[in-house]
Amino acid sequence: MKAMTKYQLEHFKDKVKSKFAPMIEEADLSLRKIVADMTESAEKKLSDKIGATEIINLLEDAEAEHIKAMKKARTFFTKNLTAEQKEGLDYKFRKDEKIGFDSYNHNRITPEDCREQIRSWAQKLAEREAEKTPIGKKKVKLLKLKEDAISDVMESGMPAELIEKLGQRLKVIGIAWNNNVKAIGQDLN
Repeated sequence: MKAMTKYQLEHFKDKVKSKFAPMIEEADLSLRKIVADMTESAEKKLSDKIGATEIINLLEDAEAEHIKAMKKARTFFTKNLTAEQKEGLDYKFRKDEKIGFDSYNHNRITPEDCREQIRSWAQKLAEREAEKTPIGKKKVKLLKLKEDAISDVMESGMPAELIEKLGQRLKVIGIAWNNNVKAIGQDLN
């Protein structure tokens, strides 16, 4: 009884992956809209539940006041300057034509940063909830079958025995391990 070579194992693993890939991709595509819708609905609920909405609102108000004060300061320190005063102007008050005034953006937490974090958490929750939908359950089963098929490859000793096992696994989802090609015919001149 001859054991399989590393190359044979790799071949079988690659073939298992390619057999499952189209069905898993199809399930992923179907789940995208479900996850997006669930994320959108969970976002505000999650934000309210954990108390982030109040903090984001405070941050927005403070940022609006801060921007108002910065504009006032910028106007005060940049209007009606002599050439000598303009030359000695600190970089924070100089305007970069490409981005406008940008004196403090590096380590700042914005309301949008907070919303993005909430959205990220909501999306993770939505993805877990989406697994409970019929399409999500199908994807989970497909991934489990694929994992089991790869385990079969790694645990099997003989190619013929493995082909039979994999054929049985794939039959469950309506795929044949070996593609039976019918005669091509004479039309290929």
